[in-house]
Amino acid sequence: MRFRTWGLGLLILLNTGCASLLGQSSWPVYVDSVNGDCDFVVRNKYGLEVHSATTPKLLRLASGIGFFEKADYTLTFIRPDLSDFEIKLPAKINPWYYANIPVANVIGLGLVDPATGAMWSLPERVRVDCSEASGGVIEVGLRE
Repeated sequence: MRFRTWGLGLLILLNTGCASLLGQSSWPVYVDSVNGDCDFVVRNKYGLEVHSATTPKLLRLASGIGFFEKADYTLTFIRPDLSDFEIKLPAKINPWYYANIPVANVIGLGLVDPATGAMWSLPERVRVDCSEASGGVIEVGLRE
């Protein structure tokens, strides 16, 4: 009986995606400015606005938008009396997705993780300088 329980648990574990179990399909992204508040707009890869806020702000963004399709974002920082600037926020492959390979998890590789968006991850933080002298990206921090 104990073997059946362990066997059933192992079967369930192997038939889910590693990134879905150990990762997530939406990620917190912290957006900050070094010199005070800065307004910004977040648009998805189709140009649709998904967030509008002022720094500092913790956003939760989906990493996938469809089957095997990553969610890329553009952050536009708005500066009164100065030109706006943009930062690309691309999704990258989640390292946990590769954990499906050693256990030969075909369902996780080809179905679960791509369908949930958990096969992708987003940068952890974006730090910008919105001042007149600079106005640029200081840091786009990747997840480790």
